[in-house]
Amino acid sequence: MMQIHNLDSQVSDVDWNSLCWLGYLQRYASDVMFAGEKAVELEPNEGDWRDSRGLARALTGDVKDAIEDFQIFIAQTDDEMER
Repeated sequence: MMQIHNLDSQVSDVDWNSLCWLGYLQRYASDVMFAGEKAVELEPNEGDWRDSRGLARALTGDVKDAIEDFQIFIAQTDDEMER
């Protein structure tokens, strides 16, 4: 079986974020944390990726870093409904 981590160069930041988002929705936050990390690594200025990783961090008990991600997300969005 191919390891997901070996696909780094073939997977976009959008796809990594989707994996993170869908994983924590299915209660696999700790299993998909690497995907959230990868999404932010590839596109650190994308607020939605920070939002996804922040929620995954919160669900895994990493409250300090989750707050940091949420603060960055809020600062980057201009959508009042998302704040």
